[in-house]
Amino acid sequence: MDNNKRPVLCYLFLKRIPDDKADFSTIVPIRTARILQSAAEVHVIYAGSLNENRLRDEGITCHRYSGFLSRLSLFSCIGIAFRARKLSRRYPDVVMQNVWAHYLLLPVCLIARTGRVRLLARIAGVPISRRSRSPTLFRKLKNLFGRWLEFRALNCADHVIALSHSLKTEYMERGIDPARITMLSQGVDTEFFRPGERSRREELQLLFVGRLSREKGLDDLLQACRMVLRDHQLPVRLVIAGGGNEKEMSRYQALLEKLELTARTEMLGFVSHDQLPHLYRDSDLLVVPSHTEGLPNVVLEAMAMKVPCLVTRVDENPRICDDNRGFLVDPGRPDQLADGIVSLLTGDHDVTAMTQRAYEYVQQEHSFAILKERYRALLVG
Repeated sequence: MDNNKRPVLCYLFLKRIPDDKADFSTIVPIRTARILQSAAEVHVIYAGSLNENRLRDEGITCHRYSGFLSRLSLFSCIGIAFRARKLSRRYPDVVMQNVWAHYLLLPVCLIARTGRVRLLARIAGVPISRRSRSPTLFRKLKNLFGRWLEFRALNCADHVIALSHSLKTEYMERGIDPARITMLSQGVDTEFFRPGERSRREELQLLFVGRLSREKGLDDLLQACRMVLRDHQLPVRLVIAGGGNEKEMSRYQALLEKLELTARTEMLGFVSHDQLPHLYRDSDLLVVPSHTEGLPNVVLEAMAMKVPCLVTRVDENPRICDDNRGFLVDPGRPDQLADGIVSLLTGDHDVTAMTQRAYEYVQQEHSFAILKERYRALLVG
């Protein structure tokens, strides 16, 4: 395809990126660039900090917005949208898409309409209405305003991409036209995440990948590990890959000491996406004990590498673990987590058949090769 005629997918970071998210924030545009390859040109517009070198290595063009609004996180989206609109003067077909914060898309929609720019709204993670269960009046009013804002923004966009079936269903129930919303996962690079030889160790390794917070269920997993060691005498060690604020990190350090798990646990902090295959390959089991979740890509990546997955029965997890592709337990139940760990690691469950089904599912539904044509259809539509 002639480079001058390729559509341009322009990713917008609508909120200022803090220094500690400079590497993490590159994951989404890099993943999409690898999916699309030569089918589209990928640009990124952002304010704050971003690892531009890593993006350029993937052929992504970066634009840093440093206008007077760039310091105001909630208003930088306006300046970034105007910067994106300028691209329409150089390229015949520009499509804007947010990375996160779809509730900030309303001004972006209005700006896009003044130029030759289409907008794909991307919704991921947990909807605003479920982000806080706080009973305070302020939180209730904030959530009501957030729901109104995101509904207006999504109705204003040319099309909506939901990263999970549960998100698609929820927003259709809120009134988004089903014809204007497509479920499209983030996908898995099955050439990068592929099965390989595992290390031989005396201890069995459990892996947790995610943000250190209560909603991710790490407290439950630590309690479960204590039960496995104490009640079943199973020699397990836990590797935790993920960061959190200082308060949460200190709390988990104290919890590890209280449960006498310090010697059995390794906390790696933030781990780059490129390092994950090594962690999966060295692990006997991925555990995702979340209380709320969208479509966890870590589960799909582990499945692509034939690593068994123990996950909680929330949101999209039952769908991707259907047909015995994964082991499901109820959220907030350390005892069920412990029983699942023992069952999967001691031969009570046919892990080989499970991982094979999971591997085939990812290849058929979430591989980059499958997603490329689906994404391209949206860009040229």
